Amino acid sequence: MRVSALKTRRPASKLSCVLALSICLACAATPARSDERPGSGAWLIGLETQQRTFDTMSAGDARPVSRGDVGVRLSIDRLLTPHWALGLSGHFGGTWFDWSDEIYNIAGRVQDIGWDARLGVDRVMGLGPRALAFVGAGVEYGEARSWVNTLGVQQNIADEGPRTYMTGGYLRAGVVSPVWRRTA
Repeated sequence: MRVSALKTRRPASKLSCVLALSICLACAATPARSDERPGSGAWLIGLETQQRTFDTMSAGDARPVSRGDVGVRLSIDRLLTPHWALGLSGHFGGTWFDWSDEIYNIAGRVQDIGWDARLGVDRVMGLGPRALAFVGAGVEYGEARSWVNTLGVQQNIADEGPRTYMTGGYLRAGVVSPVWRRTA
């Protein structure tokens, strides 16, 4: 363990989280305005909020524990043919828990942060005049880290949990619809 003072969260960090969430919610609420379904060669870009549960280890854990986090996923898909798409996506998210105890005069924070990247191929099917349905499979890799910091009268503690890794395959299914008209 290392001894250090409790780090405070920067206001810019909070502002960037609020801004990212606002953009995701605004884009999701925008009505579709395109008159046609995307065809071969089209790029499909997605931005979404995502809640997930995965097994990881945090500071002080003796074995992996199922944890949940909230984050943002950015995806980019390319329609190779009218029926096949290649996609790449990334997720970044985490959780934190702040506490204070006036009796023992101590305060602290536990942070869990995780990211992953996915690469896959999807079978694409037309759904209505503008939407596309897809089912696909691919590979995934990710990492998760955690930190605990305390600030007390007797002792300040800053500890880092183990690096945990996630690899494997995934299956996905979904529906996408154009939001804006093509500009070119």
